[in-house]
Amino acid sequence: MNGRFFAGLSALAALNALLPAALTAVYSQGLVQALAEGFGRSPVIWLSLLIAFLLCRKARQKGLTHQHASLNRSIADAGMAGLLTLMLLLPIALLSWLVCAAAATCWLRTSQQPYARAAAWLMISVAIREPVTQLLLNGFADQILGFDTWLSALFLPTGDQYSVSGNLINQANGFSLLILTGCSAFTNLSLALLLWLSVSLWYHQRLNKTDLLRAAVLCIAVLVINGVRLALMATGPELYAYIHDGDGMLIVDALLFITPVLCVRPARKTRAQHSPETHKPALTAINSVPMTIGLKAPALGLLTTALLIAPAIRITDINSTAATASVAASAPVAVQGLDGLPVRKLGELSPANRGNYRVSGFAHNICDGSIALLPLERNAEGAHILENMLSTQISGTGRQVTRGIIFAGQLYPEYPELTVLIRRVTFQVSSLFRSISRIFQPVGALPPSADIFPGPVAFVEFGQCRIADGIAANFATEQQLSYFAK
Repeated sequence: MNGRFFAGLSALAALNALLPAALTAVYSQGLVQALAEGFGRSPVIWLSLLIAFLLCRKARQKGLTHQHASLNRSIADAGMAGLLTLMLLLPIALLSWLVCAAAATCWLRTSQQPYARAAAWLMISVAIREPVTQLLLNGFADQILGFDTWLSALFLPTGDQYSVSGNLINQANGFSLLILTGCSAFTNLSLALLLWLSVSLWYHQRLNKTDLLRAAVLCIAVLVINGVRLALMATGPELYAYIHDGDGMLIVDALLFITPVLCVRPARKTRAQHSPETHKPALTAINSVPMTIGLKAPALGLLTTALLIAPAIRITDINSTAATASVAASAPVAVQGLDGLPVRKLGELSPANRGNYRVSGFAHNICDGSIALLPLERNAEGAHILENMLSTQISGTGRQVTRGIIFAGQLYPEYPELTVLIRRVTFQVSSLFRSISRIFQPVGALPPSADIFPGPVAFVEFGQCRIADGIAANFATEQQLSYFAK
């Protein structure tokens, strides 16, 4: 089957994956604000897709060559194309990325032109980054963030008194830093490698063994940059504000954009060919080749554009996040599972420098006991907040202390990352089937309720009132998550 079809299918799948978030950004923020924020995506993603398009255009200019496939392979490619096209009808962005990777793989198999193969490899890299990132950050967030914390602690100034608890760095002066997945070196590293690969393929169309060494150097450099950044943020509120929200943020972003480009293999010097008879330079347009070193002008222009756009996106993103956080801070936290329990609310608390997490406290109306609850909406990044916040109360109380995670009607001593990941995927599949079934509902039927994943809740309970057990019992019904979990 023609590689152009798979190239177009790959592009359509990428558009299908990016479009929902872009439309949501436009609807909630307006076109100008959404455009200023890159429609919720890193400028590296858009730059990589642009380079893939330019590589594809170069391939068409130089003439596409395709492998001659047998009849059986042509039938298999046609069947694969039909299956991937049908899969695009399902409104799941993650599935669209997988379709994009599969279509680009088929494109790679049917193309021999170097520019076309480079574009296919780049589309595969862009497509698999999102699923792999989501899988690792949702399934292994505790380990990844723990590594970030350990690495950052290595760069703390000598003589600082600090302690490490999970993904928290606590200073002796009372200041603490919670390392979230958005600040993880893993997130920055995936984008840096994608930028490096995009520029390398744009310039060389293929990689060699020395490129793997350069990629390893890039990984080390990004880890060091991010580790120093987090270490400086952990020293106190002044440096935290400067690096996280001020000019220091722009400096770090510039380093993370420049470093991948510096790790790209430079061009070879190409000298003018000499005539074998006169040994004089031939001045024909065919033989005269200019000497070029470094990046080609188009690639340098694309990089400069991204380097200028990235700080603007970060600044507008911070302003938007600050406005959202101020609204969220005034709204009460909705804690599920408390219906029918004899408890009263004591209040809420927003821990400083710990994201948008809100802690809610409740006391039992009958026995002497209380509980602190923290909903964990994303992953395990906030699992250590409660234990760190209440460490003094935990060590100084004479009452029984129970701590852990409430999820799917059960109590866990630690955040059950793999269990939550499997349940989340199952919930998404079940929600998809429910969405399809709603299409065939008769007119006038009751409107369906929104499918919201009932995420885990961290808790620390004082006393023997077994409030957490009561919440888990209520969640046993609410957190059945899908038809397959019953």
